[in-house]
This record gives sequence, structure tokens and C-alpha cells, in this order.
Amino acid sequence: DDGVRITAYTGSRAWVRIPAAIDGAPVVAIGEKAFFRAGITELSIPESVTEIGRSAFTGNEKLCTVEMQNDPAREGGLVYFGGLFWRVLEWNADESRALVLSEDILEVRPYHSEWTAMTWKECDLRAYLNGEFLEDTFTEEERARIRLGNVNTPYCNGNPGGGITKDSVFLLSADEAAAYFPDDASRAACLRSGEPCWWWLRSPGDHDYYAVNVDDDGWVDRDGYYVYYYSHGVRSALNLNLSSSNLYTWAGTVCSDGTDAEVGGGTVTPGGDVPPGVD
Repeated sequence: DDGVRITAYTGSRAWVRIPAAIDGAPVVAIGEKAFFRAGITELSIPESVTEIGRSAFTGNEKLCTVEMQNDPAREGGLVYFGGLFWRVLEWNADESRALVLSEDILEVRPYHSEWTAMTWKECDLRAYLNGEFLEDTFTEEERARIRLGNVNTPYCNGNPGGGITKDSVFLLSADEAAAYFPDDASRAACLRSGEPCWWWLRSPGDHDYYAVNVDDDGWVDRDGYYVYYYSHGVRSALNLNLSSSNLYTWAGTVCSDGTDAEVGGGTVTPGGDVPPGVD
């Protein structure tokens, strides 16, 4: 009664333009994994869409053009910035910033290159995110819209976290990962290719050579794992300057699932082809 929720894409074309209405009913939501590994390269989302489910566009590694006509989102929204989708965790209008987390696990990388006592302040992953990753992922203009701010990593499991650092890009802490998601399922994530994966948090584990992580079901493992372990992934977090919204496009807030419609074709219609830290 409230509109159409898209639950799956059954088309074969690489470009997808979602209509504002299907059979006279407004398209208001895109369900969890609705376009998962759909092979799309171009995407247009209408203003009518107000909810987008977890991993709705995951697995489309060649997706390079995204147009979102929505009004700015709030907590739970989705933003496309720097060629990546980011989930809005916190919207602070007073400070004109949005805390965002990469929707997907962007890559697999160890927290640190050696098995040794380690904190966020000193780890290789922090140096990489604020150096090579920042430089290679974003243009100079985009980097100017990412706020450099204080990130506090307190004691966890009785071990020091490194205290306050100045970061443009960072990981969530254990407490933040628990607070910003309502349950494990909403916290679970996949690599950009679509495979489920564990992902690092910046907090220390129950040994000083461990770091806390999130498993592939979304559970926060506060005991943590070896910092040099090479099979855990990275979900980057950053603070965007909201006064520069011309550099990113917004989608709707997150929804849990969908029940209304499968869609196919280039212009999405029913039916279609069978699938191919802060100061």
C-alpha cells in the first residue's frame, strides 16, 4: 500500500534506470541484495526511493556511473562518493558533517605487518588508510571534503588503544560497531566482489597483539585476532563535509528486506530477462 519495494533484478543489461513508479505505484525501496552481482555498470535511482537495503549493489565491481536524485539522507542513508557506496552512521547538522562507513569491505589487508604488540596509533593499516588509500581513492577535490579530526581509541580488554589520533580515514571501534548497528545481520558485510568476509575494528583485543574484528555474520568478536592476519578486510570510515554536497549523491535510508517486486530490463520494469572520528 505504501509503494513498490524492489527485491531482485532479473534483467541482463548493464545499465539500469529505476523508474519513479511501476504500474502507477511509487517505487519507494530497494531491498537487501536486490542488485547483488547483477553485472550493472550504470545506475540511476529516482527521488521516490527512500530506503535502500544492505548490500543492495554489492558485487558490481564495474559499476562506475551512479545518479541519485534523492534529497539528502539521514542516519541509515547511502551516499556515493569517490566511486564507492558509503552508509551514513551519523548525521550532525550542527557540525555540518556525516560519519560514513564503506558499504562493502573494500579490500583484504592485515592490521599490521608483524606479530607484535600494536595499537591503532602505530599500526600499518592506519598509515595506509591515511596515506596510499586516501591518495589513490579520492581526487584532490574529494579529499578536501573529508574532514581531518580527532579519533579516540580508548582501552579495550584492559589493553591500550593508542589514545587520540588525527585521522582522515579510520576504522570503527568495538563500541562504535556495536552502537551504530541494531543487530549482527545489519553489521555483516561482503567484499566488493560479493564474498562474505570478516573485517577489522581499531580496538585492541584481549591480547596486545590482537585487534577486535567483526565476523562474516556480523558478530563483534571482542577477543580479536592476530594483527598480522592477512584474511580480514577493511571497511573504512570517514567524516564528510555536508556543506559540499555537490561532490556526492545521496540515496534513502536502510531497510531490512523487501517483499513486493522483482524487476528486469534496462529501464527497470516488472518482468524482463532472466539474469545474466571527530574534533
